[in-house]
Amino acid sequence: MFTSKIHRRDFLNVAAGITAATNLARSSAGALDQNDTIRLAVIGCGGRGRQVLKEFASLPGVAVPVLCDVDQLQIAKANSGLPGGKAEAVGDYRRVLDRKDIDAVLVATPDHWHAIVAIQACQAGKDVYVEKPASHNIVEGRRMVEAARKYNRIVQVGTQQLSGAHYRQAAQLVQDGKLGQVTYVRCWNLGNSWPARAAQADEPAPATLDWDLWLGAAPSVPFNTVRLRNWRWFWDYGNGTEADWGVHHFATIHNVMGQDRPLSVMAAGGRFAVHNMYQAPDTMTALFEYPGNWIAELNVREANAYSPDRNNYGIAFHGTNGTLYLNRSGFEVFPEKDRTPALTVGQPQNLNAEFGALNRVHVENFLSCVRSRKLPAGDVEIGHRATTACLLANIALKTGHKVVWNAQAESIAGDSAASVLLGRPYRSPHVLPPV
Repeated sequence: MFTSKIHRRDFLNVAAGITAATNLARSSAGALDQNDTIRLAVIGCGGRGRQVLKEFASLPGVAVPVLCDVDQLQIAKANSGLPGGKAEAVGDYRRVLDRKDIDAVLVATPDHWHAIVAIQACQAGKDVYVEKPASHNIVEGRRMVEAARKYNRIVQVGTQQLSGAHYRQAAQLVQDGKLGQVTYVRCWNLGNSWPARAAQADEPAPATLDWDLWLGAAPSVPFNTVRLRNWRWFWDYGNGTEADWGVHHFATIHNVMGQDRPLSVMAAGGRFAVHNMYQAPDTMTALFEYPGNWIAELNVREANAYSPDRNNYGIAFHGTNGTLYLNRSGFEVFPEKDRTPALTVGQPQNLNAEFGALNRVHVENFLSCVRSRKLPAGDVEIGHRATTACLLANIALKTGHKVVWNAQAESIAGDSAASVLLGRPYRSPHVLPPV
């Protein structure tokens, strides 16, 4: 039984205070006129970068004069999809941040580059749309928030569910008490990559790739195509499915439940079936305790995609009156006996069946906030807290024990094995910028 009395109204009051203070501070930065063109540079032109770039490039009032990547082939792919001409190709992101004709950057690099690029972009006076997870580790995430606030920058994390209309409807239903008291939230992301990409020998890096710059802060190792193409499953560059997709879940859960600071996290799992070069688990379950007498469970699998929930991705909110099942196609409510007769029951509402629509509205929200200087739906603080929950699960998994989280101090007291995993060592000159 939890004894904390932190309620949703307290969470919202704190959030409102942050918003008001931040918007007041940002008023001095000046807002763009609605007719001004926002000049966007893309840093990271891989698959996800090209997906989000497509949304930016299709909207009025946006120009994309620069594409940046350490891999020339990725820039060529991105350029081939740009309407109305080609963007300038740049190999080093620092040459992008030096430019005075760039208003904002899309950061879609591997995770280990997110914080360094985003913080330096804020320091260079650029607004930032950064893909999720917000950061590679928790120390980096807090530094990103500090940079956004100090330099009066709009920083949106790519948690696009927060901009979805039916996600807001579902949140309102829970917050209005229609489910009764929600005591258990369950989320999952299930796939089957078995046997996955086979191990390959190291080899010379291709001439079209700056491998040393790709590695950045991570230790110097020989080029390997598995590391390059499947970086998310190596601890030096990513944090596995649990952070890649889990951040979407926890951004949504935090928003719905009005509480974004877990008290503790436990995790179990490992690389049980997919035996290759990867390091992140192919099977994992994590359990989170939150103030307000509720728990959350995250389940990720990369060795079996079957789901009794009829979908390999979703969230279920279990309350005393009923259960709400939510995914990117919509939501439905299952009454607990006859306690919720007024709620719609049936197939998920087809309010956002085109998954790409979530990308578009989230990009539109960012652009609107670049002009108005209001905090975006996926503000960096929100993204950081969602990322933190997932990274704490990885810390619990790596240490093999329960992690007790001091959310106010963002520390793990009396646990040196866990505390050292809050940050990472950096390979010079690619260090975390001071703010």
